Amino acid sequence: MNSSFETCTYYLRINADFAELDKLRNFVINSVLALGMDSVKANLFALAVEEACTNLIKHSYNFDSSREITLRIVQQNKEIQVIIEDDGPSFNPLKVLPIKMEKIHKNLKKGGMGIFIISQIIDKMQYFPKDKTNSKNRLILTKNFV
Repeated sequence: MNSSFETCTYYLRINADFAELDKLRNFVINSVLALGMDSVKANLFALAVEEACTNLIKHSYNFDSSREITLRIVQQNKEIQVIIEDDGPSFNPLKVLPIKMEKIHKNLKKGGMGIFIISQIIDKMQYFPKDKTNSKNRLILTKNFV
């Protein structure tokens, strides 16, 4: 991400706890509204971020509320990005896309919709796993807000 193009950044650190999801949702909605996104897109964008963080809490952190998730919201031109960082095991959600609704319905399993929901709401998803130079996984969700 080229910081010279960033016009505004909002930052939040939460514990990996479902009790923190209301705070996360309000943070995302208020931040993107302040950046000019309309309320319908803001609520959908917050849903996508909440789904991504729910997956981290459940699957990456295994409900360990002592772990942390950090979020940054950045406006770049006509796009808003949320950068979600964690230090859990790497998992690239792009590897399971595209998800076919028929497959989810056929399996009739509880859950399993998070990545599908995210992919339907956002315009672009990028994933950068932690490595020798970066100790955090980074998921970037981008939404055009104009």
